[in-house]
Amino acid sequence: MYRLLFIIFLGLGSAQADERVIIGAGAGWVNEDFSFTNSQGEKTVGSSAAIENLKIGYGDIKKYAITFTVSYSEYSQNLFSLNDGSKMNLDIDLIKSFDLNSSFIPFVSMGMGVGHMTVERELENYVEGGSFQVGTGLYYQIAPYMDLELNIQYKWAHWTSLDFISTKPETSSTSLLGTLGVNFRF
Repeated sequence: MYRLLFIIFLGLGSAQADERVIIGAGAGWVNEDFSFTNSQGEKTVGSSAAIENLKIGYGDIKKYAITFTVSYSEYSQNLFSLNDGSKMNLDIDLIKSFDLNSSFIPFVSMGMGVGHMTVERELENYVEGGSFQVGTGLYYQIAPYMDLELNIQYKWAHWTSLDFISTKPETSSTSLLGTLGVNFRF
């Protein structure tokens, strides 16, 4: 794994074409299935939410890039308490683009992140988690400094255990995200 990350970062450092700072924003939808596992078995609860994100990164639209994305969502139902709050994620992604000599530029991505969700419980007021994600998408280059982005990601997450007095279930989730955004490259 460390060799793969080293090769990717080496490739990012040696790309010499049009590296630029990337600033972008997007919105979309997330469907997430939460699994709660304890000694009595497993319970799965699905939920969905609108998602908004902001990103900053560095790279070449036709080669490689690295991005940091902050996303915000509020789920359609309570998952951890009687009054769950918003969910925030901070993700880092490595992106490999494929230059087809066209305005359409496909890409694949992989990354990791952390999440934070506020809850209202007697013993806890938040849950936190870590995640790994893979994705694919398409850039449509409007101008040398601006593009539209269609992105689909699949994410695996593990959340901190909540104390239910008699048990402390392990919590994990899988999610499918779809976003449409705009990026500016300086």
